Amino acid sequence: QKAINFWLMARLLAAGALLTVAVLPPEKSASSSSRYAWLAAVLSLVGTAYWVCLFHADLLPQTYLPGSGLTAFKIGAEFFVIAMNLAAAGSFWLQMRRPLRFNAAALFGAVCVMALSEGFFTLYATTSDFYNFAGHIYKLVSYLFLYRAVFVEVIEEPYREMARMGDQLR
Repeated sequence: QKAINFWLMARLLAAGALLTVAVLPPEKSASSSSRYAWLAAVLSLVGTAYWVCLFHADLLPQTYLPGSGLTAFKIGAEFFVIAMNLAAAGSFWLQMRRPLRFNAAALFGAVCVMALSEGFFTLYATTSDFYNFAGHIYKLVSYLFLYRAVFVEVIEEPYREMARMGDQLR
């Protein structure tokens, strides 16, 4: 139960973060005080989730019953994560129609593949069956999209700007 609770909580937090990024206005840059407020809020949320999962797991509903499989709560939570990912995908889809300072297409790909992986996580019967394995493979692919959208783009942007400035100087 504890492992499933941690994974489910992590996927809920990830989907919530991506949905928040998708619906916030991309042109508006955050002030340093609001960045610290966001960081404090996220750390509080993650800390609370870990505290509940580690020390008060009895407060959480059952997610897996040996012999029966996934519970209705677990399947419903997975569908909620799917809905959050699809809502983020819709927002990124609309944003891709105009020039942006971030890679909305890679984020769109990430949340679409995440939604697909969550679908597989609603189907598994044991922790070692095909559906659980496929869900984890798709989750890995979605995080590769995220890596591309966040880290690679952030690293490449200053070099592109430097090349543009070099062309202007020439």
